[in-house]
Amino acid sequence: MKTVGKFFLSIFLFIFFLLALIFTSIKFQVINPTFWTEAFLEDNTYPKLANTLSIALETELEKEGGEIDSQLLDSIITEGNIKKVFEENVTNFLTYVDGSAGELLVYIPLETAPAGFLPKNIALENEMPLENVFQIVGSGDIPFDYSYLSQIGPAVNTAWLVLMAVLLILVVAGISTATPGKRFLHLGLTFMAIAFLVLLVSALVTVVQTNMAKDLVQEGREPAELLLGTVAPPLLSRVVGLWSILAGGLAVLGLILLFLKKPLGNAKK
Repeated sequence: MKTVGKFFLSIFLFIFFLLALIFTSIKFQVINPTFWTEAFLEDNTYPKLANTLSIALETELEKEGGEIDSQLLDSIITEGNIKKVFEENVTNFLTYVDGSAGELLVYIPLETAPAGFLPKNIALENEMPLENVFQIVGSGDIPFDYSYLSQIGPAVNTAWLVLMAVLLILVVAGISTATPGKRFLHLGLTFMAIAFLVLLVSALVTVVQTNMAKDLVQEGREPAELLLGTVAPPLLSRVVGLWSILAGGLAVLGLILLFLKKPLGNAKK
């Protein structure tokens, strides 16, 4: 009976550690603006992104039979403009998602727009609520309710805390099931097995990331594929890095537990 209990304890530890790992990435990476900006800076993504967007726009214009003003396109889609627009809007969006902002702001780079590019009769500002942008461009009210986005951050924080508490309870349960005077073999081996599986998943993601960085940016790819192949690899690299660090720490902890013995306490000798 005790063996069955330990088996299910191992299963629950694996499931909740994996969930905690995912929510840790979401909490500290995905909904953190710094994660995005630092990832793109370290991988020198902005020049690649500017080139990808230029190719994508030229491809779409050619399909629609429109004329391409290369000089105008080059003056708008620059590394500096892309960086500014991306960082401002990602920060605005994720601040709203985190629940810290009362409204979703959109950054519009008016100061970098070429003379005469924007109509004079449109009252635009550098930062405007999303509702105002829709009204100005003539679309009227926003056709969908996005207010639920502001609840994602608080929900992730709550879920992360619950998962941490459950993991702590499971670890305490693992410690309590160990025989006094014996090593924590079950808990140590479970930690090492979980760490191995996480590192294996990280290695597989790294292979996918490497292939994406090579295959999706080749000439002739669709604009969406070019964009994915440009922005996804640096983000996946940082996620895998965090997972590998946490898995490595868990493996070391598991190794230590293999050599630790549970105190005898009041057990009869």
